Amino acid sequence: MTYTVLTEGGEETRSIRAEAAYEVWIGARYDLKDPAEDFLSYFMEETTYPDSFVLRIDPCPYGDLTISYGGDAELQPGDVAVTVTVNGQTLSGEGAHLEKNVMFSSEGILFAYAYVIPRPASCPEQGTAELSVTRRLSSYPEITRTDVKTIEYGE
Repeated sequence: MTYTVLTEGGEETRSIRAEAAYEVWIGARYDLKDPAEDFLSYFMEETTYPDSFVLRIDPCPYGDLTISYGGDAELQPGDVAVTVTVNGQTLSGEGAHLEKNVMFSSEGILFAYAYVIPRPASCPEQGTAELSVTRRLSSYPEITRTDVKTIEYGE
């Protein structure tokens, strides 16, 4: 892409080139305490992580993504960092872990990720949580994007 900007010194022509890259879809939810009551455990035949906040990345071609807890992580293209806040308190992320599944399809090898953050005992059994999700884009690695996903949990 070539574009022109107006600066104090006059017009300046700039160019940027980017290769198209697949951007991952990131979903956030709370997996219920009782898997029998959680629609994902039977409706979609997915694995659930009882009583946990879960960040899921749908099957994608990237086998080397890093998902971490906290906003101070150094993100590489495609990487994701998350923090969870409940009632104004940011959870420590203690016990958080990454699950990675390899799948074989007609498209080749795909990878599905689940970053599991157990609800600590100090956190209310139900309420509203905000998951702040920061990612460095794969197709534009100079861009970091943060989205806040609000979810009801424990119901």
